[in-house]
Amino acid sequence: MAKIGIVTFYNTLDNYGQVLQYLAIQEYLASRGHSAKLIVLGKEPSLLLSFLRYGKRLYRLLQLLIKGNNSTYKKWERWSLKNDFIHPRHFNSFRKRYCNLAYVENLQYKKGDFDAFAVGSDQIWSALTPYSFLEFAKYGEVKFSIAPSIGKMVVDQRVISIVKKWLVDFGFITCREQSAVSMCKSAGREDAQLVLDPTFLISKDRYLKYSAPAKKHEDYIFVYMLGADIAVDLSEIYDFAEKDGLKVKYVASQGREDKYSKEWATIPEWLTLLANAKYVFTNSFHGMALSCIFEKQYLVFPIIGEMKGMNERIFKIAKDFNCEERIYSDSIEIVKKNIDYGFIQSVIVSNKVKIDKLMKSIKY
Repeated sequence: MAKIGIVTFYNTLDNYGQVLQYLAIQEYLASRGHSAKLIVLGKEPSLLLSFLRYGKRLYRLLQLLIKGNNSTYKKWERWSLKNDFIHPRHFNSFRKRYCNLAYVENLQYKKGDFDAFAVGSDQIWSALTPYSFLEFAKYGEVKFSIAPSIGKMVVDQRVISIVKKWLVDFGFITCREQSAVSMCKSAGREDAQLVLDPTFLISKDRYLKYSAPAKKHEDYIFVYMLGADIAVDLSEIYDFAEKDGLKVKYVASQGREDKYSKEWATIPEWLTLLANAKYVFTNSFHGMALSCIFEKQYLVFPIIGEMKGMNERIFKIAKDFNCEERIYSDSIEIVKKNIDYGFIQSVIVSNKVKIDKLMKSIKY
């Protein structure tokens, strides 16, 4: 059994996909007999430290409210902080309960604490830092990547020259999008491979272990929207629901503000809402991914405006799964059309076989 430290994003207050992609990696590695731990930078928080961090978050919120910075990311941060105080979703409690955490202060650890380090997934490589490329490893630990993304980073010769020296000692490299694969190949790693997001590494049944008990059954639409703009007014979804006699369960995340009533779901509640929905409408990549895993009838609304680069990963899995028609074009009625989940499951299985093979190639 290898002890594997995972480097990824983890501090979110309301990004369900960020937590679930790590959980999938942890579960997958455990199924192969390994012990995975999420690298958390800093000391394990005492009660006093937790209180101080709470105060720091409150201070940060006040800063954002007073300064009124209206850049997209600042608006998302302000919205997330504000709603975490008003409608806590208890992400931190979930992490502490279900994610194996390894607190590493100043990137110092003892020889033997880890046998390997893996980076991924999420847009962890959009941060061009030695840490995100595992340069802190100092005792000859194995390195590999599990579907990291570079986000919207512009890859030029300067980036390639930096990345080249950081990737040279990776055991294997997998990436979530072609842009990252191309970057790695340009940096001399011709063996870099394109794979699915790690949320596809575990089954629906494994996710349901973390879900909340279902409430009284009623047919409903699950709407999960990020703050990024879409070309459709949500009233279309509510009109569709009314016409079909369905309720709407709406969860918003990362800066989504509108007039509609929302559910402030914990991660277990979010999984339950998705699992039992008749239809799913989303503009989120992980909303789409989990809909496929749970074999739901879903429709994705492409993002418009300055955040439209987020669509690349949505378009990729739509193409991989031969379900481009599930991306909204002119009518939401397409959500009623059946999806060929036999084909989609075959793609998911093939992806897992590819990663299994790479994992077997690693010598710890």
